[in-house]
Amino acid sequence: MSGPSVRGAQVLWDMLDGPMPRGVLALSDPDVLHVDGRWVMFLGGFSTSFRNRLYRATLPAGDGLRARRRYRPIGHGWIVRTEEDRGMGRRSGS
Repeated sequence: MSGPSVRGAQVLWDMLDGPMPRGVLALSDPDVLHVDGRWVMFLGGFSTSFRNRLYRATLPAGDGLRARRRYRPIGHGWIVRTEEDRGMGRRSGS
């Protein structure tokens, strides 16, 4: 089985040039998987409460890794759910 090939790096979030997802200082070491028909990225991160966390980012249902859009939102479509967003109905990076 062959998957998408890597053609180059693309910055999704930049801790110096921002903006970063709400409540996150830094993200690193992504692992991208296809789970239940949706692309999911697991990332290690450092929160604004100065704790190491594991974050999950998802692409909207039906979007592929190479989805082409005229307008690319922050994070290029990846939505990060943070602990600060829980209960507030917000999603960071959207």
